[in-house]
Amino acid sequence: MRKYVGMLIIAGLISNIASASLVTPVISNGEFEGTGDDWRLYGGGMGLGLGDPFNGSSSINFDATNWTGGDYGFDRWGTMIDLGGTDNTIFSFAAKNNNPALGNRIALQLVEFNGTQAAPNLTAADEVHYFDTGAPGSWTEFQVPYAVRNPATTMVNVMFKYYSTSDNVSYTLSAGNYNIDSVQTIPEPATMGLVAVFGIALFGVRRILG
Repeated sequence: MRKYVGMLIIAGLISNIASASLVTPVISNGEFEGTGDDWRLYGGGMGLGLGDPFNGSSSINFDATNWTGGDYGFDRWGTMIDLGGTDNTIFSFAAKNNNPALGNRIALQLVEFNGTQAAPNLTAADEVHYFDTGAPGSWTEFQVPYAVRNPATTMVNVMFKYYSTSDNVSYTLSAGNYNIDSVQTIPEPATMGLVAVFGIALFGVRRILG
């Protein structure tokens, strides 16, 4: 009897862990289907519009060609991404450089917070990733493995900016014009592998229990 009770407990634990592992943060309106809702544009000389899609019917055109100086960005302030208890995920997006003559790169900046959307508290400073989109006018898809840096973090601000560099070490905020699309999170391969292992183990336990 104890054997079967133990197996039932193990089966329950495996099921709970597997379910938790499948939690993936959701980014609303990451496909920009006809709107820029849930995103914020700030800074001088910024422009925002719809462009040709990577997926779906449209992308967002984030135009900083006429940037007037000072800080700027295109981000999720006020609608930050709820991590839902996840410690690791992958941020993915597609980008196309509309003005390669400016010689810049698109950057994805991830900033951690807790608290509420209306009153957020910073828990970890910017983690910045710089990308060269390659051929002018062509879409490139990027993925950024992300591990939460502060256990107190509950949400992340996803931010896009443009930077220039001459040595791939020092980066300076600059003008730019890109289309952005398909901003989303996907489970880590390791997480999916873990879920598969738990699934196999759960199947084995169920076989033993008949």
